[in-house]
Amino acid sequence: MQILHVIQAILYSQQNDYVKALIEIEKAQNKLETGQFYENYGDILYLNNRLQESEQAWVKANELGAMIDIQRKKVFLQKKINEK
Repeated sequence: MQILHVIQAILYSQQNDYVKALIEIEKAQNKLETGQFYENYGDILYLNNRLQESEQAWVKANELGAMIDIQRKKVFLQKKINEK
């Protein structure tokens, strides 16, 4: 059931509705321990201007096996914010 919250969060994020995306992904937090989850969570936190928390989520994602270049991720997401 938690995966549905993650999917909904991704869809809201793609629609630039970052507040709803954050609400949905936080419903799944603590129930999913994967690198992909924490990468998505970090993205949504960043898009909600919760920068320190986003970096912590990306570090956690890397600890769980993701291979995130955090600096590149920040540049990419900042461009997305600027295009909005």
